[in-house]
Order: sequence, then C-alpha cells, then structure tokens
Amino acid sequence: MAAAARAAATLGGEGQDHPGPLRERRVTRDARDDLGGLAGDLLLALAVTIATEFLDHAATTFRAWRLRMAELLEQGGLTHHDAARFSALLISASEGAVVLSQAERSLEPLELVTEQLVAQVRGLLAAG
Repeated sequence: MAAAARAAATLGGEGQDHPGPLRERRVTRDARDDLGGLAGDLLLALAVTIATEFLDHAATTFRAWRLRMAELLEQGGLTHHDAARFSALLISASEGAVVLSQAERSLEPLELVTEQLVAQVRGLLAAG
C-alpha cells in the first residue's frame, strides 16, 4: 500500500518542484487514449516504486551475503583485501551462473563457473 501511495504522489507531483505527469496530462478528444495513457502512467510509476523497493531489499541481502562470505574467506586464510574482492566475484559469478543454467536448462554453466572459482581461490590461498 505504501508503494501505491508513493507512486500516486510521484504522478501527482505532490511535494515536488514539478507538477507530475498526471497534472501535466491534457484532455484529448479520444477518451480511450486518455484513459490508456493514464493507466500506463500509473502502472509505470507503481512498477518503478516497487522495483526500487525490491532493489533496496536485494542490495541489503547481497551486501550481507558478500560481507559474510568475506568473513568466511578470511577465516579460511585469505587476506582481508582478497576476501572482500573474491566474495563479490564469487556471489556475482554464482548468481550469473544460476541465470545461465536456468536459461540453458543445463548445469554446465554452473559447473564451469564453480570450477573456475575453486581454481581462483586456491590460487589466492597459495599466493598467501
């Protein structure tokens, strides 16, 4: 409900320096076009608001994963610097591999990325 209220405020321009798309909308001769445009504006504003909230939640989650992974990598022997960098790589590569595996309906991308990540962390540990 909060997302819908923020979307409506954004569309109406409340509390903003500009009037917002709903207040700028001119009446046209074809009411169907006007209604379709209005519905499109509402859906877009709602989608952007929901997407922003989703991205905020995703950012918090990924940051927590990255920090925890860095802690574990550091406990496993990586330097603080290497652990921080590798945790970001590990999560990014793993998430991308999951997307590729789902799209291709194959475990091959996930297996290839896993092999490469294991080789890289072993290299970092050996370089110590």
